[in-house]
Amino acid sequence: MKKIITLLTVFYCVTINSQKTSITDATIKEAVSDWASAPAFAEVTYGNISIYPNPVVDKLFIQGLSDASKVFIYNILGKLVISKITSKEIDADNLQSGIYIVKIVDEQKEIVKKFIKK
Repeated sequence: MKKIITLLTVFYCVTINSQKTSITDATIKEAVSDWASAPAFAEVTYGNISIYPNPVVDKLFIQGLSDASKVFIYNILGKLVISKITSKEIDADNLQSGIYIVKIVDEQKEIVKKFIKK
C-alpha cells in the first residue's frame, strides 16, 4: 500500500497592537519556530531510514535505503529546491541556512523528515 503525503505550507501574519510596527528578526524566528513545531509538519518514517547529520553543513546522508530513490528537498516556503535520485547522499552545500523538508520516495513508501542547514 502506497501512502501519499501532502506537505502544507503555513503562512503567518503578524499584527502588533494594530499599529505600524517593524517586524524584528526575533519575531520572525519565533513565527518560524512555531511553524516548524506544528503537528501538520510531523515527520513520517517507515523502517530504519534516517538522515544525518542534522544540522547539515555540506552533505546530507541517507541511511537505510537499499535502492536508489527519488529525493525532494523543499525550503520553508514549500518551494522545491533539490530533486535527485540517490540512495546515499545529497549535496546541501548550495542551500541557504534554514529549515528544510526532505521527502524520499520509492516504490513502496514515502518518508518525510525535516532538517536544518547551517
